[in-house]
Amino acid sequence: MKFFLRRKTNGFTLIEVMVAVAVLGFAVPAVMLLMMQLTDSAGAIRDKTIANWIAENKATELRLERVFLNQLLQREQTEKIEMAGTEWTVDVDIDKAQIWIRYRITVGRDPDKPLATLDTYLHDT
Repeated sequence: MKFFLRRKTNGFTLIEVMVAVAVLGFAVPAVMLLMMQLTDSAGAIRDKTIANWIAENKATELRLERVFLNQLLQREQTEKIEMAGTEWTVDVDIDKAQIWIRYRITVGRDPDKPLATLDTYLHDT
């Protein structure tokens, strides 16, 4: 009789296993959703960083043309640039004030949705 009274419990009951599976069933999709959002955010930050680099490169190009070639871009321009395996649209808008010219450089994959905008001013004389 003592054999039947002393029962060893090695393991989990069915209810404990079902509760653990239910908790994992709620936790795993939430973690996956969070990971997808973080991946999307990292991609957006990467794209904005590349767009800012392209805008700064274009501003430097304009400054170098002013210093070394002694000329300024006098008309607005749009060009396609490939960087980081993606084609980017670079728009340069010109606003002529008195002696300073403002160049507004916008960069994006889609011309209607720029990811970066940079203003630079160059002296006209």
